[in-house]
Amino acid sequence: MSKYIYLPRNEAEINSTKLEFYRIANFPHVIGCVDGTHIQICPPANLEYLFRNRKCTHSLNIQVVCDAHYVITDMVAKFPGSTHDSYISRHSGIHQRLEHGEFGDGYLLGIAEYTLQTYTQVNVEPIYAQLTLYILCQTGDSAYALRPWILTPYLTPSNETERRYNSAPRRTRNIIERTFGLLKARFRCLHRSGGALQYAPLTAFKIVGACAILHNIATRRGLQLTPEDPDSEDDEQELPHRHHGDRSIANQGRQRRAHIANQYFGRYCEKVASF
Repeated sequence: MSKYIYLPRNEAEINSTKLEFYRIANFPHVIGCVDGTHIQICPPANLEYLFRNRKCTHSLNIQVVCDAHYVITDMVAKFPGSTHDSYISRHSGIHQRLEHGEFGDGYLLGIAEYTLQTYTQVNVEPIYAQLTLYILCQTGDSAYALRPWILTPYLTPSNETERRYNSAPRRTRNIIERTFGLLKARFRCLHRSGGALQYAPLTAFKIVGACAILHNIATRRGLQLTPEDPDSEDDEQELPHRHHGDRSIANQGRQRRAHIANQYFGRYCEKVASF
């Protein structure tokens, strides 16, 4: 899979990716947009509860990172629909790579984190132990925790600088929504209108991965396709999740967001392309 789905592999590719995102909304240092999408499946009878998502249907929760040209650059396809986006993010390989500074000052754009979330830990059979640890208890808004390597919008912008900052992630994040639309338009088995995948979960994960590879091949070769409208199934965002990580990391994320907001979106800032 790494032959077709890969993040920027060297400094030249990193800088090129940043420039392409900067041209969308003057947002600096972005190497990808991250979000989750749900793929409907027919769940195993004995583990039905693991795959029941917030809409009370059964699905896989797939985390995707894309570049500015709708190419999928990273995918995590191993968690059931009950798993929260933020949990998948924290346990993904790209999280570790960003945390260790592999992409320099590059970061991802994600959905904002909200307030408090209750959750319940569950036990699963060994074959599915790698899939999830949590079942969500309520419904609500999607969340990625603010980190130095995952920047999110201000939840309650208090001034014009923060409001201008918020407008840029929204415009930039449209890329990931269009990527999901293209992927599901190309492969109707992944779209809710195509019904549910009638395969065991581990096979269904492989199908999603194969579709992503073919999507990238088609996109890189310039095969045109009109994307679907953003999926309503993904528009209903997930419940905010309580994070027990290092508060200093969250503070570093807030400081970096404030720095970018002031430097690139402040009233008197000069928008100089510094990648």
